[in-house]
Amino acid sequence: MEIKTIEPFLDYYEKLRARTLRVIQYIPPEKIEWTYKAGKFSFGDIIRHLAAIERFTFVENARLKSSRYPGHGKELAEGYDAVLAFMNKMHEESMAILSKLNADDLQKKCLTPQGAPITVWKWLRALAEHEIHHRGQIYLYLAMLEVPTPPLYGLTSEEVFARSQVVMNRSEQQSGIQVRLATVEEASSIAAVLHQAFIEYEALYTAEAFAITTPTAGQIEKRWNEGPVWAAIQDGSLVGTVAAAPKGDALYIRSMAVAPSARGRGIGKMLLARVESFAKANGFRRMFLSTTPFLQEAIRLYERFGFERTSDEPHELAGTPLFIMEKALTSQELSSLSDKYS
Repeated sequence: MEIKTIEPFLDYYEKLRARTLRVIQYIPPEKIEWTYKAGKFSFGDIIRHLAAIERFTFVENARLKSSRYPGHGKELAEGYDAVLAFMNKMHEESMAILSKLNADDLQKKCLTPQGAPITVWKWLRALAEHEIHHRGQIYLYLAMLEVPTPPLYGLTSEEVFARSQVVMNRSEQQSGIQVRLATVEEASSIAAVLHQAFIEYEALYTAEAFAITTPTAGQIEKRWNEGPVWAAIQDGSLVGTVAAAPKGDALYIRSMAVAPSARGRGIGKMLLARVESFAKANGFRRMFLSTTPFLQEAIRLYERFGFERTSDEPHELAGTPLFIMEKALTSQELSSLSDKYS
């Protein structure tokens, strides 16, 4: 939608920011610099980034000036209250500057940080989408910490469902399966699904390899310190699972399984899609997993999803043949915004 005058956009953007602030209020103050992995954005980094890039990149570019983005480090603001105050101050300054733009200004061409020309009103639209992207990161981080978050528009998905007249087609009926982050309390159920899924192949594993492939509940509980764990839920029961762990610029996928009674419903694809969304949102360049030659159905699923076999090690797991499959991911950095909106 074209922004022809600045006032409607500013009204929309104020409401968008209010929704972002509503989520930020759920960040535990002592976790303001928490991150899932060293070198990745913390909560504080995300908020400082939003504040600084709004004021010193998007707004400066919109008034035909060069970007003065100062980064997102603690030197800008440190501590929950200071970080939030910095965000509010930058936003107040930004709104004051943007309010002076007239209809002709919105049609001018500005230059993005990489020097690409873009219409001012399109650049402002990118500002809004950039904030929505990073708000999603905050939601994801809070979910990893198991912090309850507010529904975006006042209703939970369950409440929306209860108030809706739902007519489902066949594929929608199958997607009555919910994929969500698992809780530590579900470790026993996850262990059970892994055992159910792999027991038919036990004779093809060495005893040690099968034990590694089907970890105990206690072993699974430790994974919450290493990365996200997801669960597929159907009719209140856990019927599928997958976990992931950061490995440099790659995301390692492990312990993916679907209960035999729930196979053939697209659950494996749903689990992989959820992992890929997480990987892209957090800037990973690739995903990889290990599998065994005799898991033919799983291998076909991975191939359909874009994974390719590599020659990377390891080639065995405690005496059981093994190989690596990998999928490269497309970067979704800010540098692509000018291409998207020009």
